[in-house]
Amino acid sequence: MSSARREGLKLCFLWFGLWKNAESMYVPAWMKRDTETYFCAEKVNGEKMTTISPLCAAAVEKDRQAFTAVMRRIREIDSEENTVVVMQVENEIGLLGTDRDYSETAQKAFFAPIPEKLSAALGKSGTWKEAFGEDAGEAFMAWHFASAVETIAASGKKEYDLPCYANAWLRQSPWFPGSYPSGGPVERVQPIWRVAAPSLFAFGPDIYVPYCADV
Repeated sequence: MSSARREGLKLCFLWFGLWKNAESMYVPAWMKRDTETYFCAEKVNGEKMTTISPLCAAAVEKDRQAFTAVMRRIREIDSEENTVVVMQVENEIGLLGTDRDYSETAQKAFFAPIPEKLSAALGKSGTWKEAFGEDAGEAFMAWHFASAVETIAASGKKEYDLPCYANAWLRQSPWFPGSYPSGGPVERVQPIWRVAAPSLFAFGPDIYVPYCADV
């Protein structure tokens, strides 16, 4: 931060908490070892993934606490100079290799009615399958990833009200959820993200595909 000030630069910090590149590689070792408390998403065959489920409230709470502490510290050392001007919350969020989480907790939520807040906003009702049809898995993950990000971002902004956004690993061939991270804020599920994560001011595309400029 001090180097950026000397160079007259402004900073956007990227928060790698629970999720980076559709995995949970940056969480601490004690969290990785405690797989019962901080449970990972599962594929339909029961295979455990390397991505902590966004339905794991205990994990989201730890991320919230850590992000909030970071925002407090930035405020303490930068609220006058304003070197840090924006925060990216998580990175390339979603699930690779599956359309959704099939863990026990996720299964219960998937076959329950969609949240009333989402139903009112989009004019849909019923279970996720009834409301979203063949897109149900991706819609389900979008809601839960966005809700987790909202919990984290909203808490941090209470400490220091910097603009926060989320970025998306864009849809790509063969174009089905899981070939790109299912649940990330790609264009097709941004209406869900907007309802679930009102604390975010924007969504940003990653730039690893040739059609990024069109997006």
